[in-house]
Amino acid sequence: MPFLNGLISDNDALTSLGNLILFSCWELATVTIDSNTLLASIGNYAFSDTAKNTTTSTYSITNCPALTTLSASAFTAYTDSSSYPYYYGESSKVQQVKLTNCSALEEIGVRTFYGCDNLASIDLTGCSSIANINSSAFYGCTELTSITFVPCKTALKTIEASAFENCTKLATVDFTDCTILTDIKQQAFYKSGITAANLATCTTLARIEIAAFQYCDKLQLIDLPGSLINIGDVAFANTGLNTSGSVVKLHHTIAPAGITVTEWTFFAMHSTPTEPAKIYFSGGDSSPFAAWWNGYTNWTKPYSGSYDPL
Repeated sequence: MPFLNGLISDNDALTSLGNLILFSCWELATVTIDSNTLLASIGNYAFSDTAKNTTTSTYSITNCPALTTLSASAFTAYTDSSSYPYYYGESSKVQQVKLTNCSALEEIGVRTFYGCDNLASIDLTGCSSIANINSSAFYGCTELTSITFVPCKTALKTIEASAFENCTKLATVDFTDCTILTDIKQQAFYKSGITAANLATCTTLARIEIAAFQYCDKLQLIDLPGSLINIGDVAFANTGLNTSGSVVKLHHTIAPAGITVTEWTFFAMHSTPTEPAKIYFSGGDSSPFAAWWNGYTNWTKPYSGSYDPL
C-alpha cells in the first residue's frame, strides 16, 4: 500500500494493529484512531518506512483506554534478522505523534521511535500509567525539542539506557514531581540538547548511571534530590558546567558521603573552565561538602566553584 495517504478508524471492534501492517506506506501523512475501546496493542514495525513523501504528517492514537503496548520498533526501520544489519526501508518520517488519553499504556517499547529523525513532538497527555521509557526508545530523534513526563509522574520508574541518546535538539525535559522515578540508566540523555536536569522533585531517584548526561554541552543546571545514592562514571562529564553561570544543586541535608561517585563523574576532558560551576547544598556546614567535592585529583575536578546554602 505505498500510496495510502491516510487512515481513519473509528471501528470499536479493532483490537490490534499487527506487525508491519502499514510498512512502506510512503505517502501516509495522517493516522487518526480515536476512542477505540478494545485496541490493546500496536505491533512491531507497524509504521516503519512511512511518511517519506509527505511535507507534514501527524499520527494520532487517542482515547484508547485498553492500549497497553506500543511494541518495540513500532516506528523503526524494519530489519531482516537473517541478514542483520541489512535494512528494508527506513524509520518513519512522521513529524507529530499524539498518544493522548491512552491511560493504560504502560511503556514506550525498546527502539519504538529509534531513528525517527523528523519527529518533532510527541504528546503523552493523559498517559498516566507509563512506567518505563525503554532502551533506545527515542534514539536519534534529532528534531525532538521537548518532552514532559508530568502526565505519568506517579507511574514512571525507569528511563532506560540510551532512551534519548543523540536527541540533539531536545532542550526541555520536564521531570516535575516524578516521585517514583528511581533510575536514569546509562547514556539515557547522552549527547542530547538538554539544558537543565531539574531532578529535585524526583524524591525517590537513587541512581544516575554511567554517561547518563555525558556530552550534553548545553547542560548548565543540575539539581539533584537528597535521595540520590549513586552517580556513575562520567554521568555529567563534558557538559556545559564549565561555562559561565552554570550551577549544581545538592539537596542533601548532610555531606553526601553516601553518594557513590568517581573522580570522572563531572570530568571535562581537555577543557579548562572559564568560570567553574557554583555549588549549592542543603546542609549548614560547607566544609564536608567542600571536602567531598574536592576529593578528586586536581586534573579531574574542573568544577570546584564556591559552596553556598540553598
